[in-house]
Amino acid sequence: MDFASWSDWVRAVLGVGVTSLVCVLLWRGVTRGAGYRDPHRRTGRRILLVPRLLVRERPAALRPVVRTVVALRRHQGVPATMPTGELLARLVEADRAARLLRRGRRVWAAGVPGLMLVAGIVLGTWVLTYEQVVDGPGTWFMSPDEGFGALLGERGFVDGAERCLGWSLLLGCEEEFVPWWAGAESGFAFGAAVGLVVGAWWIRRAAVRDFAVWARQEPPLAACLAALGACREALRTPAPEASVLDEAVAELRAGLRDFARCGPPADAERRAELEEHAGRVAATLHEASGRLLRDGAPVALPALVRLLAQLQDRLHASRWLALLDASLLVPAPPPPPGPVPSGAPQAEAGRWQRYLAIATALPAVPALLALAFTAMTISQARDTLRVTERDQVASSYNDTVANLGDDSVNVRISSIFALKRIMEEAPREQPAIVEILCAYVRDKAKAPSRAKVDAAHRNADTRPPEDVQAALKVLGSRPLGVEGERVMDLRRAYLVGADFTDGNFNDADFRDADLTFTQLRGEFANVWFSGATLRGALLSDGLFGGSEFIGADMENVVWDGARFEDADLTGADLRGASLGPSGEGSFVSLSGAELSGADLTDADLTGAWLVGADLGEDRAQKLHAANLTRTNFTRADLTDARLDGTDRRTAVWTGAVTGG
Repeated sequence: MDFASWSDWVRAVLGVGVTSLVCVLLWRGVTRGAGYRDPHRRTGRRILLVPRLLVRERPAALRPVVRTVVALRRHQGVPATMPTGELLARLVEADRAARLLRRGRRVWAAGVPGLMLVAGIVLGTWVLTYEQVVDGPGTWFMSPDEGFGALLGERGFVDGAERCLGWSLLLGCEEEFVPWWAGAESGFAFGAAVGLVVGAWWIRRAAVRDFAVWARQEPPLAACLAALGACREALRTPAPEASVLDEAVAELRAGLRDFARCGPPADAERRAELEEHAGRVAATLHEASGRLLRDGAPVALPALVRLLAQLQDRLHASRWLALLDASLLVPAPPPPPGPVPSGAPQAEAGRWQRYLAIATALPAVPALLALAFTAMTISQARDTLRVTERDQVASSYNDTVANLGDDSVNVRISSIFALKRIMEEAPREQPAIVEILCAYVRDKAKAPSRAKVDAAHRNADTRPPEDVQAALKVLGSRPLGVEGERVMDLRRAYLVGADFTDGNFNDADFRDADLTFTQLRGEFANVWFSGATLRGALLSDGLFGGSEFIGADMENVVWDGARFEDADLTGADLRGASLGPSGEGSFVSLSGAELSGADLTDADLTGAWLVGADLGEDRAQKLHAANLTRTNFTRADLTDARLDGTDRRTAVWTGAVTGG
C-alpha cells in the first residue's frame, strides 16, 4: 500500500467498511439463530458454527438428580405434579442449552476472533512486505497481484481513444489495460486486514456481552433442583455444612432475578411486575434459608422444601408470574419514610447535666482498663496454648498421614489406628481424617480384572486387604456428633467380604460399590446403596431405615432381624433372600418400604413386617409391580400394604395378614 496515495486510503476505508459490515451481519445471524422462538423456553437454542448434534443429551447423568428430588418430595409428603419422565426431559433440555451456550461462548469469544485476528495480521503483513522480499530471498513469495489474479481473473478494459472509455471497478478511468479489481491488491486488502483485526475485537466484545445475557435468559430450573438436592443432603446425620445449602439457595435467588430481567419477552409494565414478583420470591427464599440457619434442619427444613417444590412445579409449568402463592410471599417492603420536618423540636440535655454524667463515669475508667488488660492477657495465654497444641497435633497428623503410603502393610495399619487416636484427642481434625480414610479405601479397594471379580464372587471366603479392613473399622467406630463431618464417600469401592459388624455408617455413600459377601450387621440409616452389588451379604440385625437400594443387586442376601423401615428398594434384585440357616424365630421389617419393581422371587418373608409397604405398580414412575414368584409370606403382616398389579398366584400366603 502507498501511504502517500489518497486513492489507496480511499480503498483502505472501503475495505474496513466492507469487512466491518460483514462482521456485523455475521453476528446478527448468530443472535437471530440463538434467540428463543418459544416464550415458554421448552425448546433448545441453536448457535451458528456449534452443531447441536455434537452437544448430546445426558439423561443418565441427570437421572440421579431427578431421583433425589422425587425421593425428597416423597419423604416430605409433597406430591409431584408432573411425571418423572417429563421432568427429566425438561432438565435434559435445559442442561443441553446451558452446555450449548458454553461451547458457543468458547467458539465466538475465543475461536472466531482468534482466527480473524490471525487472518488480519497475515493479510496485512502480506500486503506491506511483499515488495521488500519479492526481489530478494523471497522470490517464491506470491505477490498480491498474482494472488488476486489467480482468484478473480485478469479481465479488464483498454482505452484506445483520446477520451477515457476504459474503466475499472476500483480505479475509475484508466489509460491502459487493467483488470477490473486493480487497486484491491494494496489499499482494499490493507483495509480488509485492519477490518479483520477490529472485527475480531468487536465480535469478542459482543459475544462476551450477549452470551452473558443469553445465560441469564435460561429459567433457573437446574438451580432449583440443585437447592432441593442440598436439602436432601441436609437431612443426613450429621448434616453437611450449612453454607452448602445457603450457597445453593443464593444461586437460585440470583437466577430468579436474572431471569426476571432478561428472560421471557414482555413489555415494560409486565417486566416491572415480573421483577417485583421475582424479588419477593427471592426474599421469601432468603428468609426461609435464614430461619434454617437459626432454628436448624428438623424445624425449618420442611418449610423450605415446600417452597422449593412449589417453585419447581411453577418453573416447569412456565408460570413466571405465580412462582409462589401470594400467601407464602413475604410482605412487600414499606415505602421509605418521608423527610423529617426541619422545625421538629429536639430534646437537648443541659450543659451541667452532661458534665455531671461525665464526672460520675470517670472513677470507673481505671477499673475498666484493668479488666480489659487482664482479659487480653488471659486471651493471649489461651491462644498460645491453642497454637502449641495445634502444632503438636499437626506434626503428629502429618507424620501419620505420610506413613499411609509406606510399603509395609504393618506400618499402614499402625498409621490408620494412630489416626483414630488423633480423632479421639482432637475432634476438630476428625472431618479431615474421615475424608482421608475414605479416599484411602477408594484407592486401595479398586476393582481388579473381570476374571478376578467373577472368581471372588464364587468364593465366599474372599476378604479385602488387612489395611482396608482396618480403615473400615476405624471409620465405623469414629466418635459421633462431631461438627463439620461430611458424608463418607465410598462409592464404587471394591469391598468383597468386608466386615462392617457393629460399625456406624449412617449417611454413608456406597453407590455402585461391590459389597458381595459382606457382613453389614451395623447401623446404616439413610445410606445410599443404589446400584451396589450385595450378593450373599449378611444383613442380619442391620439397621437400614431410610436407606436407598434403588436397582441394587441383593440376590441371596441373609436378612433375618434386619430393619428396612421407609427404605427405598425400588427395582432391587432380592431373589433368594433368606432368613438364615434355620429361619425359625427370625423376621425382617419392611414397614413403609418402597418395593415397586423389586424382584422377590424365592425370597423368604416369613413373619415379616410389611405394614404400609408399597409392592404395587407405579405408572407415574413407569415401574411394574414387585415380582412375587414363589415368595414366602407365611405369617407376614401386610396391613395397609399396596399390592396393585402384583401376581399373587404362586406366592405362599399361609397365615398372612392383608388388607387395611
